Amino acid sequence: MQLIADIDNRLKRLRSVVGFGNFNVIGFDRALQYARTYSSIGAFTKEELQFIEILFYADPGQFGFYGKRTCNSLTQQIPMKEVTKVPYTGHYVYKDFHATYEKICRDVGKSLILTSGVRSVVKQLSLFLSKVRKCDGSIALAAHSIAPPGYSYHSIGDFDVGKVALAGQTLPAVLRKRRSLKS
Repeated sequence: MQLIADIDNRLKRLRSVVGFGNFNVIGFDRALQYARTYSSIGAFTKEELQFIEILFYADPGQFGFYGKRTCNSLTQQIPMKEVTKVPYTGHYVYKDFHATYEKICRDVGKSLILTSGVRSVVKQLSLFLSKVRKCDGSIALAAHSIAPPGYSYHSIGDFDVGKVALAGQTLPAVLRKRRSLKS
């Protein structure tokens, strides 16, 4: 459990250095480079790297996940020329799917927001390990609600949308804030 916590915390420090948006698309090799370069992140240990490789290349069926692999290499990168950043979200979508996102926005209205776009292996690893920690170290339990790294359709085009609403605020107040951010 300590090893999982160490990796999860290192990934959170990486996110704080590279920024939320960049963390969504950063490749593993680049993440390793940042970790070695910035003492605030700290280089990944041999044990951490071994665990990450085992987790990535293991058959997820052993812990109850039966989805299809979407990327075959831990070092697979998101081709930046194929994605576009969606303003005011910190997320990217593949250019091929941007028109679909815009159509959904037109159909639903201004209350729709992109909640999760393209996710690199690094981002999916971070989300998965955070979930494993919340599940008291159970990889099997975590895999019931989030895809392990290498199995998320977010790496090949999927995206999530939701309604704009903040706890305790009315929708008109949220929309006014959103419009003022655009100004």
